[in-house]
Amino acid sequence: MIGSSPQIFSINGSLTTDGNNAYVDKFGVRYGANTQYLIAPGNQTFKVFVKDVNANDPHTTGDLSVEIGKNYSVFYTKTNVNDSSLFVIKEDLTIDTAKTKLLFVNLGYTLKSRVVVRDSLKTFTKTLGYGEKSDYLFLNFAVKNKLYLNLVDSVGVVDSISASNFSKGKIFTILIDGTNIGKLKERLISNN
Repeated sequence: MIGSSPQIFSINGSLTTDGNNAYVDKFGVRYGANTQYLIAPGNQTFKVFVKDVNANDPHTTGDLSVEIGKNYSVFYTKTNVNDSSLFVIKEDLTIDTAKTKLLFVNLGYTLKSRVVVRDSLKTFTKTLGYGEKSDYLFLNFAVKNKLYLNLVDSVGVVDSISASNFSKGKIFTILIDGTNIGKLKERLISNN
């Protein structure tokens, strides 16, 4: 989510819910917030509209092809100061009850640098540019593993996420974002 005003997400441009049309929340979704999953018929292509709650016309639209039995996350983001876009991820919500499943997504267009993500046990290291995502990673947090994130061009500044934020048998998306002055920030989204 971007912007200070809540954004309304709708499928096929409707603010009513029936077999082919749906909206996420008529009051809008604020920056940094997420919603529950919306159920839509599969094997179809929908037009996703995003508009400011105070505007009449959508400012971003995109096509979303939905397969039967699949789950998707749609992120509303920016590519630069003036342009916005939709970023779609087809999800795998298969659970491993013995481990935590993580997905990293870099939507921090203000960062101006790739982001290095690693864990304290050194079981993985990923470097992600804007608009890139990792594969799903299965981690064991029973031994106080920690996640570290830092900008490639700023090796002395490292953010961390404690193991206490995670639990076995859960899936998390970690959204990598940046402040308006290019500082790194992260948000955890629990997928189940």
